[in-house]
Amino acid sequence: MPGNNNITQAGEEDIPALVTLVNSAYRGESSKKGWTTEADLLDGLRTDQKALEKLIRKPGSVILKYTDENNQLIGCVNLQKQAEKLYLGMLTVSPTQQGGGIGKKLLSASETYALKNNFSAIAMTVISVREE
Repeated sequence: MPGNNNITQAGEEDIPALVTLVNSAYRGESSKKGWTTEADLLDGLRTDQKALEKLIRKPGSVILKYTDENNQLIGCVNLQKQAEKLYLGMLTVSPTQQGGGIGKKLLSASETYALKNNFSAIAMTVISVREE
């Protein structure tokens, strides 16, 4: 993405790292270090290899990844075309890196992607039991 060399489009080679990142941020003990945890709300894994393969291969779907200076994956977001809107999902930042502005950078890159691809709006869903 222009303006941020840390954010690029994820490919199939990134799937194992994406699975680890997303599950670490949303489920299990490691997720409790960050605000995105769903560990006390929902059971099981947040995603798996097959689900991410399907997302990456789905027409109109892209996963943007954020990597640090050591090329470690520490953030991601999934963007999917839905009519004239762009659906934003799976916004993820490593629990140990939350609060450092990575999520804002991913949201900004999502807005840039939407404008560049002529989407009129970005939509997202938040689980209703989350008070944050």
